[in-house]
Amino acid sequence: MTSSQAELRSYYEAEAEQGSRGPLSGKRVVWRDEFIERLQSEGRSSVVDFGAGPGFDVAAFCERGLQAIGLDLAVGNALLAHKANRKVLPADIAAPPFRAHSFDAAWSMSTIMHLPDEQATRALAAMVESTVPGAPIRIGVWGGNGEVRIDEQIPGERRPFYGRSVEANAALFETTTTIETVAEHPIGPNGYQVFDLRTPAA
Repeated sequence: MTSSQAELRSYYEAEAEQGSRGPLSGKRVVWRDEFIERLQSEGRSSVVDFGAGPGFDVAAFCERGLQAIGLDLAVGNALLAHKANRKVLPADIAAPPFRAHSFDAAWSMSTIMHLPDEQATRALAAMVESTVPGAPIRIGVWGGNGEVRIDEQIPGERRPFYGRSVEANAALFETTTTIETVAEHPIGPNGYQVFDLRTPAA
């Protein structure tokens, strides 16, 4: 585990101990519902959530009839999910404990921007490996102009944000997937980017 991964894990373990995350709302729910409708229209039945936290999205996927499981770096988040009957495994998203091509789709919100380029590329490759050929992947990230910001909201903990432009993220994602659509939403100082990707066909 790299020092940056250890730093992230420590942050999220502290966050899980506080129990500070609540149910999702607003545009996040809209984007999730859109993705569910897309999966259903394509006849897909399973999805993996990379960076699932305590599993709120996982629960929503299951409520809509999908088989869903999440991965999160923090054991504490996996425990919170387990107590609420949500399926989240504690694991590095760049090294998921799955057989190749186990899922019909992948979902990852507000996770990749915490990783430097090399780790983000490995994480995306793991998403592709975990899903079937031609699978849809939706990724949401906070944007930026190349700056690195450190979140220190939890005393003694540090969480990096790698603020990439749409163009920079597109170049990153195109190393392993095809970009079908990208939307930039004017939320926060640097906007929020939602990418719809497609893994290579067989």
